[in-house]
Amino acid sequence: MYGMAGEHLTTNVRKELMEGIIYKQLSWFDSETKAPGMLTNIMAEDMSALNGMTTETISVMVQGFLGMILSFVLALYFSWRTALFTLLCSPILMIGVFGMSRLQWGNKGGSGTHGTKEADDYSKANALLSDSIMNYKTVMSFGQKNINYLIERFNEHLVSPSQQRIKNAHKSGILFGYSQASRVIFVGLAFWIGSRMICNYDVKKADVFLAVFVLFSAGFGVGTSFSNLPSISKAKASAQKIFAIIDEKSTLDIREETPDQLTKIKAGKIEFTDVCFRYPSRSKNVLNQFSMTIPANAKIALVGHSGCGKSTITNLILRFYELQSGSISIDGTKLNKYNIKALRR
Repeated sequence: MYGMAGEHLTTNVRKELMEGIIYKQLSWFDSETKAPGMLTNIMAEDMSALNGMTTETISVMVQGFLGMILSFVLALYFSWRTALFTLLCSPILMIGVFGMSRLQWGNKGGSGTHGTKEADDYSKANALLSDSIMNYKTVMSFGQKNINYLIERFNEHLVSPSQQRIKNAHKSGILFGYSQASRVIFVGLAFWIGSRMICNYDVKKADVFLAVFVLFSAGFGVGTSFSNLPSISKAKASAQKIFAIIDEKSTLDIREETPDQLTKIKAGKIEFTDVCFRYPSRSKNVLNQFSMTIPANAKIALVGHSGCGKSTITNLILRFYELQSGSISIDGTKLNKYNIKALRR
């Protein structure tokens, strides 16, 4: 039941997330935080974290609490005095087993690095690597100096996470030592309490042993189960990322249509008038007070060096980007009066 609910939830949210990404304006993808590698990471890891929070958390908590309650009732049946005192000692065991399981199996949902500087550095490194691979030919064309610079930047992003991992290693060592000692401490205290019960209350030895053993097994099981409990903080951070994308409205959504929009081009005369434009990721204008007229039914060639604005002119005509100033018109009508779907067809 929990698995089915989780899969339905994940599927629906994943569809909305994919739809939210696809219908964003092209300028949205120019941001460093919207690199392909980072968006892929959101689609994969963050969706899994959200699924774990909504389904696995409930099932693990129900399993753990039911196991503890039933075992306590059973221990009360054998020796209620021993059960009560042993239960007070059970947190020692559960915390130790919880820590040991986290170290042994890894932090499945754990406290993780979500929303921390370590996570940000990993995301930046992932984005840089993704962009370098996707633009491999361009990277190689700039020579060895450019390649060395990219490698240095990639290594810089990994320095902080590496230092943090070393610090965490010392904490893990302390936690591992406690996890090993907790079982011995619990068993020692529990049987010492049992021996007092046998001497002072004439309780049967077998009943004392069964009461201690049942609670020991339950505490061990609950600690192990809770170690796989997905982190609430990680799920919240993932949800914020996912729903921020879904809720963010596109500035150029092709699905938005109004009756007064033009759907047909009569002649096809294109005019650029004092157009200024720069990409969101850059500070310098690509086009600065640019003016040009393309007669109807004419064929022209845009010639120039890389980065001079040839592709930019085409993108502006198709309304992939909005202008900073100036205007573009077709047959005397400004571009924003045309239906985007019809314009791009």
